[in-house]
Amino acid sequence: MHKPLLLLLILSVTLSGCLSTAASKTVNVTIEAAATTVSAGESISLTAAITENGMALVVDDHQVSWELSNTSVAELSSPTGRQVTLTALTGGSVSVTASFGKTKSKALTITITETLPEENVLFLETFDNVPNGDNIKDESVRSNLDNPDSIVGISGTMRVTNGVLEMDSQRFALEIPGLAEAANPVLRITIKNDNGSGSIVTNLKLAVGSEFTTSRPAFTAHGEHLVTNSDFQVLEIELNKDYIQTGILNFRGMAGDKSTAGLFVDEIKVVDIAGYQPPDEPSDPGSSDPGDPDPGGQDPDEPYPNIPTDPPPVIDDAYFGLVGWAAEKGGTTGGEGCPENKILFINNGRDLYDALYENERRHKGDKKYGDPYPLIIYITGKITKANTGEDKIDLKDQKNVSIIGVDDLGEFDGIGIKLTRAENIIIRNLTIHHVRAPEDGIEIVESKNVWIDRNTFYNELLIDDKDYYDGLLDIKSGSKYVTVSWNKFYNNAKGLLLGHTDSPDYATKITYHHNHFYNLYSRVPLIRYAQVHMFNNLIEDIKGSAINVRMGAKVRVENNYFDSVGSGKVDSHANQVEGPIGWWYRSPQTGYWEVIDNIFVDCPVLDYESTTTVSIPYDYGMALNTAERARELVLMYAGAGSLSLE
Repeated sequence: MHKPLLLLLILSVTLSGCLSTAASKTVNVTIEAAATTVSAGESISLTAAITENGMALVVDDHQVSWELSNTSVAELSSPTGRQVTLTALTGGSVSVTASFGKTKSKALTITITETLPEENVLFLETFDNVPNGDNIKDESVRSNLDNPDSIVGISGTMRVTNGVLEMDSQRFALEIPGLAEAANPVLRITIKNDNGSGSIVTNLKLAVGSEFTTSRPAFTAHGEHLVTNSDFQVLEIELNKDYIQTGILNFRGMAGDKSTAGLFVDEIKVVDIAGYQPPDEPSDPGSSDPGDPDPGGQDPDEPYPNIPTDPPPVIDDAYFGLVGWAAEKGGTTGGEGCPENKILFINNGRDLYDALYENERRHKGDKKYGDPYPLIIYITGKITKANTGEDKIDLKDQKNVSIIGVDDLGEFDGIGIKLTRAENIIIRNLTIHHVRAPEDGIEIVESKNVWIDRNTFYNELLIDDKDYYDGLLDIKSGSKYVTVSWNKFYNNAKGLLLGHTDSPDYATKITYHHNHFYNLYSRVPLIRYAQVHMFNNLIEDIKGSAINVRMGAKVRVENNYFDSVGSGKVDSHANQVEGPIGWWYRSPQTGYWEVIDNIFVDCPVLDYESTTTVSIPYDYGMALNTAERARELVLMYAGAGSLSLE
């Protein structure tokens, strides 16, 4: 009779013990931050660490919520999740907290500085002033180098031709000022692999060492880096801080364990990217004496061609003035202020290439070419590889340049333009087509304040050979403050790229508006790390996928018109339907989108929810149309030869 009562008492004691144990649990929430000081425009990762009695606790993303003290100073990629991205908007400070249930973390203060970190250039060697055929092992030749005293060792003959160093099978070492003290040193070397007949040497690597030696580990202290292109490419190599104390970089070409010829070097640059902010250089709108000799100037004895007039900024409700990110940070004026006698009319590639090279030398202080001035170049003929003698048109290390096609004459057939470390550039009214890989129609590298306006880009849509052509317009390596407006992009597998690697990159700021994208396979555009504004674009007949947002990038997709966009396939990487907006194809981290008043017609996905908000600091109301009206205007005015230019 008493056994049930005893069992009840034992059960009661056991339950009470469980409750007592549960009551003794202690849950903590802490925030782990990639940094607590960040510059305006940059992003950092924040992770909420949840522990129970000191042990890590696994929780679902939706159980963690975040709060910011001031959303005008910074913004979060999501209000929930164990990991979020904080993007700094303007200078100041902001507190952030993370909560799990009723448990809240201590507030973490993030300090935001106004200026973006820039690079401290420690070393730059171009080989441009070395006479053709001279051997830099000869000490009498080294006075022609940009850094005559930098060479600490050369094992054999190394000749320079047209500013390019042939390494042959030798090795050489340079002493880099400030390298030993650099906080975050990076080597950028412009290099190609050529066996002498335009093909590559198989498995050819550049070994970068810390001493003039062949002994390991110093011989490969900074790694061995595969060089795969027979055209020049830029290798960006993060230097191993454990080996920078020597202040020396050693270079040698290797195939397997043997040294070999095949490497050609156009430029060597070493930078420290750890928060350096150089002083702003004032613009120089002045001009040289009109009487000075100028290799690229107009002959004063020849009749001067008519200079095309600027188009009106507004036609009815179509706005053609500069708007978007290129209007920020001083704006983009190109060659405005170019002296009239310096304006160039060019109808072939060789003259264009040489004119830009001479402008580069002016900006590098080469007095043989005079002082720098704003430059306008009007294109009046077809530019090809044959009439250029080069694989691409280089516009590098210069600023304040406009390249503008006249009427329907400005054509680049089979050759593209590459902007490298360029600033304040306008490219307008050009038709650029059939540019074979690895070159792009236009490639923008380490450049800022660029306006790509009313051009036409196309190749052929080769779905079975997607690598035959590369991108139509690719923006890379931290280029920023770019506006792409009123262009046509069509007939290509790879459309447009913004951010070329999943490795961390500076946040870039790009605006695409009133462009016509059609008959493309993908990359419309592909976006990594950037802050992007896409408004009033017409996007139609896209075979695979369109706006591909990855690696924490953020894009405002506003008042665009999508028609027949996407394959409808489910991408195996992220299980998202290939359509107008998403995250597809292998990158390990998604991006985020804000979707406002778009129209979707015959697309596999017809409705999207925003996953973030994107701060747009500039006024664009004068240029914003409804999606329906934008479609009409784009069909009327986009591309080279636009009616707005008449």
